[in-house]
Amino acid sequence: MNGLNGAAVGTPGRTVEDEWAELDEGPRCLACVHLWSDHSAVDVRYCTATLAMSHERGCICDRTTSR
Repeated sequence: MNGLNGAAVGTPGRTVEDEWAELDEGPRCLACVHLWSDHSAVDVRYCTATLAMSHERGCICDRTTSR
């Protein structure tokens, strides 16, 4: 069974507080689990297409720069 963002329920090191903290940050993308507010225009297009076409492909979001 999966918890928030696809993490397995009972994942070692994860607490209920961790899960609630993630909820407080804002809505997350269902394709890559990054915050929607962190997505560039390219990230949004890629993740939206990934979800729409039910693809299972890797993330292209650039986490090295702040948006």
